[in-house]
Amino acid sequence: MEANQELEISTETEGLPENQVVFHLNGYFTNPALKAFGTAVGGLLDQGRKDVEVDFTNLQYIDSQGVAEIVPIYQVIRQAGGSLKISNPRRLIRHILLSAKLDDIIEIGPAQEDEASDKI
Repeated sequence: MEANQELEISTETEGLPENQVVFHLNGYFTNPALKAFGTAVGGLLDQGRKDVEVDFTNLQYIDSQGVAEIVPIYQVIRQAGGSLKISNPRRLIRHILLSAKLDDIIEIGPAQEDEASDKI
């Protein structure tokens, strides 16, 4: 992994119920991106969008700090009365999330089934 890889965060709200938002993560979920993602989630919670889906389709990598940051973000969302779902993780990323037992508290969708999932 290159040290300068960043995380691109985009949101989808159009066509969704007023309380829902989908975050699309593209790139590398590592320490430099954690604060930006937490801020983005907090901003949309302030707008009443408390049912959060995080789409991992284009997430290439998540480090241990990224995995650890999911829990406090989940707690903030739950305190706001919302829910958190992770969708479309690559097979390896899903395995990491399950190994961390995050599926005990967060809905984690099935792994992508394409060949790219196996090349990480």
